[in-house]
Amino acid sequence: MYVFLLLLTLFVLAACDSPLPTPIPTRALSAPTLAPSPEILPLIPEFDPAQSGGLGQSDPTAAALPSGAELPPLPVGTRDLASAFQTVQVTIGSGILEGDLYTPSTDLRVPGVILLAAERAAWLDFPLRLRDAGFTVLSITYNTSDLSAFQSLIQTLIQIGTVDPTRIAVFAADSASRAALDGCGADALCDAAALLNPQDITTDAVLRFNPRPLLIAAPASDTAAAEALRPAVSGDAFFLYVPGAFSGGQALALGTPGAQMIEWLLGRWTG
Repeated sequence: MYVFLLLLTLFVLAACDSPLPTPIPTRALSAPTLAPSPEILPLIPEFDPAQSGGLGQSDPTAAALPSGAELPPLPVGTRDLASAFQTVQVTIGSGILEGDLYTPSTDLRVPGVILLAAERAAWLDFPLRLRDAGFTVLSITYNTSDLSAFQSLIQTLIQIGTVDPTRIAVFAADSASRAALDGCGADALCDAAALLNPQDITTDAVLRFNPRPLLIAAPASDTAAAEALRPAVSGDAFFLYVPGAFSGGQALALGTPGAQMIEWLLGRWTG
């Protein structure tokens, strides 16, 4: 009995010697908290960005393009809402082309028109008249004969959200006319072509373009070059002879040739 009590006493004493568990430490702030940030009042736009007509640098169309596809025209700067067009850049294999994009105020897909000239200002107000007639217009300063550059332009145009890729026309003036007809002859997306004061056009280029609609405008005082092409044309052709001498887009400021060209183009798709 004595031994049992001794063992019990030792057991109780041993239990009393066990250290208590360490409490879980807590984090305490050692410095005063920071003052809240001042309230930020951002400037609220006075217009709906969706109505600005600008494509934007983060156009989801560009992000969704398959490998090897062309980018839509890239806007240059911020578009003035009072302006009739957006200055753009078009990326081609050999560099960049400068241009202006005229888009109609509609969400529908409409025919697209490319205007090519050594200096796009030569078209005067013709791009505006085309836009008001219901076209999306891409006017380009064009000084190259590179076929791949022309194909890039066509692919760029059809990436624009307001362009119907099944209705594409190309207008070209002076030295750009040969590159335009050669390009259209090699690209089935080009449905119609109009050449103003065409230079160095060959019958082979016309044959490759046949039988698509072709308009040729030339000074009434110098019709020999245009008439030399007539026998090679097998499709819908319109030869427009303008009184007086002119250079390229200047023809559109003389009389009513601009209106005739727009009427001709509308007739190709409306019957």
